[in-house]
Formats: sequence, structure tokens, C-alpha cells
Amino acid sequence: MKKITVGIILAALIFSFAHAETTDDIIKKINAQYKGAEKNIKTMEMEQTITVVQDKENFVTKSKMQRKNDKFRMEMTIPLEEGQEGMTTTILFDGKDMWTLLPMVGKQKLSGKDAEKYENEKEGQWWEDADKMEYVGDEKVNGEDCYILVKKEDKSEVTRMWLSKSGLYPVKSETTVDKDKLITIYSDVKTVEGYKMPYKYSIYEKDKLISEVQIKSIKINIDLSDDLFDSEKLKSDVNVQDMFKGLMPKF
Repeated sequence: MKKITVGIILAALIFSFAHAETTDDIIKKINAQYKGAEKNIKTMEMEQTITVVQDKENFVTKSKMQRKNDKFRMEMTIPLEEGQEGMTTTILFDGKDMWTLLPMVGKQKLSGKDAEKYENEKEGQWWEDADKMEYVGDEKVNGEDCYILVKKEDKSEVTRMWLSKSGLYPVKSETTVDKDKLITIYSDVKTVEGYKMPYKYSIYEKDKLISEVQIKSIKINIDLSDDLFDSEKLKSDVNVQDMFKGLMPKF
């Protein structure tokens, strides 16, 4: 009986040491690593491709995101027929309001649910929400020892995140969108301005790959004109008739 009791006590001690870190400890680590780097980043330009995986043919969109302090601009280019210029949609947050510019529609100020679609771009990076997360355990993902963090708010889209213990970057996340559960696997990790960042996101729904995001380049602290973030100067130079020339029948 004594041996069994001692065994139970030892097992409890081992378990307590294995989970000695607390939520506060992990959040302090995250803040120490990312908040410092964030202060050094005044501007950022990132180019990436977004691939929607379909049964017959994948659909690829090119994206350029530019950020300056609390303002951002994103241009997404949809390819047309070979030899034709792509059609670009611009999303702009000028520090106060959210805008879109579509070649065939023009400039529009967004509000309500339309503006909410782009709130994640305005609000910044995942680590800014770290203080709203809770550490619930550990797990190995793709060979990487990870912390498991869970959002405290029931309505949060990202419900669970696995962070690398060694690099404190996302390895996996679980997101709920319209009651559908999406799993994102992060890979192709590179070091940017002193911290590690995945350059590839693979998104799955029910074990089926539905889209991939591949970062092509990131430029830090480059000169970005204020004009890029001025809604008064947001306009399209694309001639829609030239864009669709040869694609539409003549009457």
C-alpha cells in the first residue's frame, strides 16, 4: 500500500513539474519576443500568393500588403486570360475609415459588416491577442513541442492555437467560421527582424486542403509614401474597356 501511495505522489510531482509554466509565464515570453520587435517595425511591405484549391483547377490570387503605423493598404490581383492585365481590388484603412476600390465599381467607404470583414488586417498580429488566451496544455505537432493556447471569449474566431515552445511561432491553429471548423498548418519558418515567422499557411476543412497562402517577400522599414494611405488619392488607373478587350463579343 505504501509503494502505491509513493508511486501516486511521484506521478503527481512529475505532472506538476511538466506543467510548471503558467498562462502568465507564456504571455510574458510572447510579449518579450514580439512586442520588442514590433516597436522596431515602422513600415512593412509583404507580397504573397493565395491559392484556392479546387477539384479541377486551382485559383491563384496575388496580394500585396503595405502597413505604416496603424494604416494599411492591401491590393489583391485576380488573373484574367493569358496576356491580359489582372483585375486589382484595393482595400485601404486610412487610420479612421475602411475603403475599397474596384475597377468596375469605383471607390466605396465600408461600414458595418462590410468593414468587419477586414478588421483582422486593421487590428494587427496574432500576438496582440495573447493576453486573451489561456494555456491549457502541451502537444507535439509535426515533431514540434507546442504550447496549447485557447481563447477565453466564446465568440472569437481563432479558438485554439499551438505555439512552438522553442520559437514561439504558430505551428497550428483552429478557427471557427460560420460554425465550420478550419485547421491551419504553418510551415516554411524564417526569421524576420529577430523573430521567427511562418511563410506558408495550409488551410484544411475536414482533412481536405482548401487553400494555401505563400509569402513571397517581406520588406521591413522601407520608405512608404503617405499618399498610399490617403483615401482622397485612392483611384484606379485601369481602363476597364481595355482590360476586357477581346474577351467580350461585339454587338
